[in-house]
Amino acid sequence: MGEHVNSVTLVGALHFIKGTQVKEASGGRYFRFSLKLDSVDRAGIPRHDYILVRAFDPEAQAWIREQEEGALIRLEGSVRASVGSGEMYVLAEKLERG
Repeated sequence: MGEHVNSVTLVGALHFIKGTQVKEASGGRYFRFSLKLDSVDRAGIPRHDYILVRAFDPEAQAWIREQEEGALIRLEGSVRASVGSGEMYVLAEKLERG
């Protein structure tokens, strides 16, 4: 059976990038932050979704730290679940100003 990859491309505002955001997992150390996505739901009501993101790559971590809270970025990655908790997140693979 082939490997399934759940790739995503998101554009949103960096959220929760300051403070102690470095965590440890079986895959190594990662920087944890959120991407805020503003949209309108099916009933026409504005929504603010906060998508949890993990960046394992040290260069990506350094890039995030250089950005301002609320900066618009474009993120490419894959949807994953934590082995321990089952928490869903996006594994950041490519980050750039949006």
